[in-house]
Amino acid sequence: MEERESFCLFCSLGCKFAVKINKGVALSPEFRPDYPINEGRLCPKGLYATELLNHPRRLIAPRIKENGKFREASWEESLHSLATKISEAKNKYGTHSIGIIIDPNHTNEEILAAKKLAESIGTDNFACSFLPNDWELLHTPGIVFPGKIEDLEEVNCSLIIGDLFVKHPVLARRVIEAKYKARGNNIIVIAPEQTNTAWFANTHLRNRPGSEALVFAGLLKSILSFSPEKGKELREKLEIISDEAIAKATGIATKQIDVAARTFNNAEKGMIILCPSFKGIKYISSVAWLSKLLADNAQGNKGLIPLFTFGNAMGAFKTSFKEGWKGFPQLVEQASSGRIKLLIDFGEDLFSSYPSAEVHRALKQLEFLAISSLFCPETEKFAQLILPCASWLEKNGTVNFFDARRERLEPCLPPPGAAKSDLEIILQLSRELDTPLDQEKIKKEAEALSREGLLETKERLDINKLVEKINRLVKETAIEDKEYPYLLIANESTAHFSNGSITRNLSWAKRELPSAFIKLNVEDAREIGVKEGEEVLVNSRSGEAVLPAQVTERLHPGVTSMPSYSAEIRSIFGWKITPEGELETSPERVRISRK
Repeated sequence: MEERESFCLFCSLGCKFAVKINKGVALSPEFRPDYPINEGRLCPKGLYATELLNHPRRLIAPRIKENGKFREASWEESLHSLATKISEAKNKYGTHSIGIIIDPNHTNEEILAAKKLAESIGTDNFACSFLPNDWELLHTPGIVFPGKIEDLEEVNCSLIIGDLFVKHPVLARRVIEAKYKARGNNIIVIAPEQTNTAWFANTHLRNRPGSEALVFAGLLKSILSFSPEKGKELREKLEIISDEAIAKATGIATKQIDVAARTFNNAEKGMIILCPSFKGIKYISSVAWLSKLLADNAQGNKGLIPLFTFGNAMGAFKTSFKEGWKGFPQLVEQASSGRIKLLIDFGEDLFSSYPSAEVHRALKQLEFLAISSLFCPETEKFAQLILPCASWLEKNGTVNFFDARRERLEPCLPPPGAAKSDLEIILQLSRELDTPLDQEKIKKEAEALSREGLLETKERLDINKLVEKINRLVKETAIEDKEYPYLLIANESTAHFSNGSITRNLSWAKRELPSAFIKLNVEDAREIGVKEGEEVLVNSRSGEAVLPAQVTERLHPGVTSMPSYSAEIRSIFGWKITPEGELETSPERVRISRK
C-alpha cells in the first residue's frame, strides 16, 4: 500500500491530493491538508477524479476504421497509417491542408510538442482549444493574479461574477469566513440567477443576462465620481454612457449600483473574482478590462482573481500562443471551408463541445481525422483513427494554475493497456514522419516557458474602443425578439467538468446529474403550461432539445438556465464568431413550448 501525489485539473485552482495504491489498483483519494491552495479539501469532481485510473471504459488500444467499422491495431500500424496520410495530404493539397488541435488540459510539454509537430509539418494550422470564456480572460494583458490565495481570508469585500461556489467550491470557505470575520465585511455577487454564491451575498446585483459589462461600467462610473482627482480622462469618456441607459439595460437601479460601488470602494481590502461560465456573459474581455480599471481606481488595497475552467489554461496559453497564428475558431472555419483536409485532435471532443452545424460541416468534409482520447468521444463517428491516451494522473509533465503557480505532475499509475501519453504519441509520430522531435529540448523549453510570466499580447486597452463596445451593448440589450423571447444561459455544475465528456463516465456525476434539464421561472412555467419534471421543447436559431423542466423562483421571468455539460444542451447555442475572431459567449435567444 502506498500513496502517490498529484493535482486536480478539473479547474484552474490546482488542488493537491494523493491516491492510495494497492497492487496497481487505485483505491481512494487521500487529502493533503498542508497544501495552502485547498488545505486538504476537494470538490466532488476532485474526489472522483481517481476513477479515471483503472476505469473499465477507458480506451486501451488504437483503433483504425475499415469499411465503416473500427478494429484494434498496433501503435506501429496506427502511426504509420497517420504519417502516410499526412504525407499524402501534403503532396496533394499542400502543408496548410493539415491541422492540429490540442485541448488545454495537456501538460506544457505536450502542448509545446504539438506546436513543434505543426511547425515540422510546415503548417500554421495549430490551435489550443481554449473555451471562449477562458480565452477572453487569458487574452487580457496583466490578468495574472499576483498574490496568494490566503489573501482572500483578509478581504473586507469580495465582488464576484459567476457562480464561484459551484464552479470552484473549494474557495467557498475562504470567501464566507472573510465575510463573517468582521462586522461590515461584504460579498457582492453579479449574476442573473439566485445562484449558490448569491445566497451568501450581502448584495446581489441580479442583472439581465449578457449585461455584466454594463454593470461593471456603472460601478466604475460611480467609483470615479467618489474621487474627482482620479481617472479624469476615463471618467469623461464614460460620461457618454448615461446612468439611465445602464439601469435600463441591466435591470438594476442606479442607486443599487452606487451602493454596491461605495461598499467596494470603502473596503480596506477588496477582491474582484471572475469565474465566467460557458455561455451567458457577453464581452468577457470587456468585463476583464473594466474589472482591472475598477481595482486600479478604487481606494484601498484592491485585487483581481481570474479563474479558468481548464486546469492548465494558464500553462497552455504560455506554451501555445504565437502572434499571427490562427485561433481555435479560425482553424475550425478553415476546416469548414474545405481548406483543411486532415486534422489531428489531441483530447478535444469537438462535437461534444460544439455540436453545431458549422463544426459538423468541418468534421464531415475532412478526408482524415485522428483523435486521441480517454474514452470513446462523441466525435468518433467522424474519425478514421482513435488513439488511447493517458490522463494527467498517468503521466509526467508541468502545468500552471490560475496564479501561474508551476507544479510537476508525476504518474500515480501507468496508463491502461497500450494507452500512451500524448507526448509519447507526438514523438513517435514525428519519427514516422522522418522529422524527429528532441524530447529533452522540448522539456527544457517548456520548463523555461512555464517559469516565465504570462506572455503579453499586442493588445492594449483602447478606452475609446471599450466605450464604443459598451455603448453597442446598451443598444443590443434593448433589442426585443418576439419569436425567441427567452434568454438562456449555460452554467457550470459541481458534478461535471466542461462538456461532460470525461465526467459523464464518473459514478457520482452519473448518479447526481444523469441527464440534462432546463430551469424555468414559476411564472414562465405557468404561462407555458408545464409543471416540475414535465418536458418542454427548447428551440433556438441553432438547434433544439427536449428537456425536463425544473421550476424555480431563482430566475426572473424571461430568463432560463441550463447546465453546460452535455452536447444536447450545447447544440442550442450557436457557433458565432465576433469581429475580433473569438467565439461569442452571449446568452442565447430561445423559444420554449410544452412538449
